[in-house]
Amino acid sequence: MPDFRFAIISDAHFHDIQADYGFDRLARDGRMLSLRSWAETRSSTRVFNESHTALHAALDDVKRQGIQHVVLLGDYSDDGQRITLASVRDLLTERAERDGIRFYALPGNHDIFGPEGRHQTKQFLNSQAQRIVVTSKPKAEAGAKASITDMPGMYCGGYPDGLLPMKDFGYFRNSRDLHWETPFGASDAPSDRQYEVVSEDGGNRQLLVDASYLVEPVPGVWLVMLDANVFEPKNGCEGRRDASAFVDSTNAGWNGMIRHKQFVFDWLTSISRRAKDEGKKVLVFSHYPAIDPFDDQIGAEPRLFAGSNFAKRTPKPEAAQRLIEAGVDIHFSGHLHVNSQTSAEQDGKVLTNVAVPSLVAYPPAFKVVDLADNGIAIEDVLFDGLEMDQSILGAYRQECDLNGDTKAPALEARHYGDFLIEHVGELCEHRYLPREWPKAAAEAARAHSLSGICEMAGCAVPETDMAQIPMMLVVRDWYLLRASGNLAFGAVPEDRLKLYEAISADLVAEADCEQTVPGFFRLFLVTLGHFVARARNTKAFLAR
Repeated sequence: MPDFRFAIISDAHFHDIQADYGFDRLARDGRMLSLRSWAETRSSTRVFNESHTALHAALDDVKRQGIQHVVLLGDYSDDGQRITLASVRDLLTERAERDGIRFYALPGNHDIFGPEGRHQTKQFLNSQAQRIVVTSKPKAEAGAKASITDMPGMYCGGYPDGLLPMKDFGYFRNSRDLHWETPFGASDAPSDRQYEVVSEDGGNRQLLVDASYLVEPVPGVWLVMLDANVFEPKNGCEGRRDASAFVDSTNAGWNGMIRHKQFVFDWLTSISRRAKDEGKKVLVFSHYPAIDPFDDQIGAEPRLFAGSNFAKRTPKPEAAQRLIEAGVDIHFSGHLHVNSQTSAEQDGKVLTNVAVPSLVAYPPAFKVVDLADNGIAIEDVLFDGLEMDQSILGAYRQECDLNGDTKAPALEARHYGDFLIEHVGELCEHRYLPREWPKAAAEAARAHSLSGICEMAGCAVPETDMAQIPMMLVVRDWYLLRASGNLAFGAVPEDRLKLYEAISADLVAEADCEQTVPGFFRLFLVTLGHFVARARNTKAFLAR
């Protein structure tokens, strides 16, 4: 088998800032810009307008390294809007023709929805930097402000229509492929790639398309691209195929695959057997993690933040067990915008899940994989030094002035990494604490320093001035470390990392301690120490 080098880009969430969404756009530096609002950006787990530069920068780096194969690990679009998918298609087509790059895509939860798609509604800035709403819905909902309605380009398509703009990027057979197949056989016709999915009560049965495929781009290498979107029909919606008749795939992931896509596990078993017989190297990809990327062995996430998105999206151990039984030993995932490497073992066999971070959240990075006979080398490519587009930041500041909002430090950032680090702080203030934290714990975090929280939690207070840092800075570091793994060192200074290690070293979070505010912070600080240890211990090379 020849050595094979390729890149993995996950969760690019591309938004075309120069597309026309039917409103009077901002004019900046000779460009007409369709910018999403800062108000929505600061409370979103991803940034929007910056995705345009980020994806171009990632592909520029791919070209610079001479890489000719790129896996797109889902959520390549903002939210599957027709306009957005057309822009993604045009960008990838240009790169393929100009730079000779081949792309292999798989769908994420933001790229497509069910059989008929769904409406999308987004907040933009008009030519005066005023917030306006654009929707694909025929009319605005009661009480909602919508400046543009019935905008067809905002609609997110379903299966198979939502795949067609990306038809040249793996989903369908290509004459350059040495081998290509799906779980259903050799045909790439959507009508030949259907499976039955059943509601929980068994009364609602639907035929849906599965977009999984296997491709052999070079001799001896099989890339198994899994469609892990699971749209479960809702009870009592027999015969309906509109969006409201299906459960969103966002939280299902591999837990949903176990319930509804047994045929994928059967196919993986067949692939593993044939690969062994034919001497093929198999790499498996899907949008969703198959193993908890945080290695949360004490269940801290659901204990701290019951009902949070991360808690809902944690795969059950059965997912890894089923993949191991099918012969899978390595799986690459996206979805959670985290950088990590975790493993599960069963009967002496090991599955490793490599979680690939997003281009539009900290850490902004993609991965480069070198595959050879002696194993796999995985390299992180971090592009936090990109210059910020000052036209976009200026529009954000103008928006804040118009609405009486405090200008966040992020709006003065010169480099992309600094912007995203400050964005995490905004997320803490505008999303995590108000939506996921217990109210009393959130109030305490805003009111106290780290030393004050340590005293409250009954743990030793370090004798250092650094212990007087605001607890909200520690909270920001907690989320940065959770997402970044070994890429956190550019975001959290070494002296703070050592401080967190010292605080958590002998700290114990007893069962059910999170029921009180002091206990909540004991568990929070224990978990912070775990994140630091995980960052220090993440391997850069995966032998196989």
